[in-house]
Amino acid sequence: MEIYQILIILGMLFLIIEIFLTGFFAGSVAIGFFASAIGAYLGLSTNWQILIFSVGTLVAFFTIRPVVNKYGYKTSKHVKTNMESLPGRKAKVVEAISTEEETGRVAIDGDVWKARTEDGSDIPVNTTVEVVRTESIVLIVKPLK
Repeated sequence: MEIYQILIILGMLFLIIEIFLTGFFAGSVAIGFFASAIGAYLGLSTNWQILIFSVGTLVAFFTIRPVVNKYGYKTSKHVKTNMESLPGRKAKVVEAISTEEETGRVAIDGDVWKARTEDGSDIPVNTTVEVVRTESIVLIVKPLK
């Protein structure tokens, strides 16, 4: 097996590694191996092959990598989940909200949360309320008109 064939195999191996990693570093090294394989095929000395490998890797890393990171690894818009998705949602009071007795629970999507009112008023059971904000694990609600 010739040296250029070994370098091509190494380049393909690093492309496979790149599939499992992010950041395009292994892809840059693969391009360096392919460039070095061309040098080996042309019969250049080992020193030239090492130089071509280094230059090919650096050029790929500093030119192709930024493009791949910008367009290849796009992140989706922030999706609100868990507690940060609750403000603005409607809930049903399942335990009367009383500021004096410090009681009150509301249900949203089958989950029951401790609740307080925004203005300190009391809200009876089965009233529909809107979540204004969260304070730790307590929902601050207001009755819907």
